[in-house]
Amino acid sequence: MRNITTIIAATCIVALSSCGSQKNAVTSTTTVNDAAHTVKPGHVHDNNVQPATPTHTASSVLNGEWVVLDIEGQAVVLAPEQDNSVSITLNLNDAGDGTLFCHTGCNYINGNVTFAPAAGTVTVNGSYISTMMACDDATMAIEQSLTGALDRVTAYKVEHISGAYFLYLNDATGKTLVTTRRWDNNFLNGAWNITRVGDINVGADSEACLVFDINEERIHGNTGCNIINGSLRLIDTRINGLEFTDLATTRMACPEPVMALEQSLLLALEEVTSCQAEDNGNTAVLMDADNKPVIKLKRMAINR
Repeated sequence: MRNITTIIAATCIVALSSCGSQKNAVTSTTTVNDAAHTVKPGHVHDNNVQPATPTHTASSVLNGEWVVLDIEGQAVVLAPEQDNSVSITLNLNDAGDGTLFCHTGCNYINGNVTFAPAAGTVTVNGSYISTMMACDDATMAIEQSLTGALDRVTAYKVEHISGAYFLYLNDATGKTLVTTRRWDNNFLNGAWNITRVGDINVGADSEACLVFDINEERIHGNTGCNIINGSLRLIDTRINGLEFTDLATTRMACPEPVMALEQSLLLALEEVTSCQAEDNGNTAVLMDADNKPVIKLKRMAINR
């Protein structure tokens, strides 16, 4: 079980007492131009939206961990004893400059890169560096294929299909060398009223609420009594996977029913492994490893 830290209100990290006072949801600036159903390099194709003008900053779409699905048409399958997926993590500024960090299933690779949204190009600034561990033959073969492909990547494109982003890393001819995926949890961004925790219905007059910032990987809110802050981590090996860590609260005392709700909420947050949008994004459910709902949320009215 992950630890929850209590902190005295006067010395706690910067937090707000009301979810409603948090800035509005952090949302992607991505829009789409796909009337011809073609994906231009650097643009985002979304099967679920109407055509629009393609504009996005590199960081708004690309930052985060991407699970590698295939390399030059060959599916990536690790041995059962391998716990970690093959993944690429991007950390870019709005201009597209930053770092690429890759786990090959065995070793770790990183380097400085530039992803240019307007041109859809990828530039490696210098050379990749790698750890030098030895692994089983099958994993090393995957690593060799991936490193060889990354050396030839010069372009990219992104698709959004059925709740997931797909990042394609291409060569100069447009051939896809590496296909990656990241689940789209952006619907969770913003402020939510907590309506149910386990078997406990939360009244409309409760202050219990949560605010999620997917880009910053942060959570804060109100347990109904105390302020809560923490980190969230997206887990791409599960559909809409996420977990909460480093949870910390202030330490005020409240009436027993409110404290009981707080305790149930903190325990439930520890159990969360995935999320799901409902009612066209107006409600959301946080679920445990058995896909059992542990927390139910309703998007907060903007004037609260």
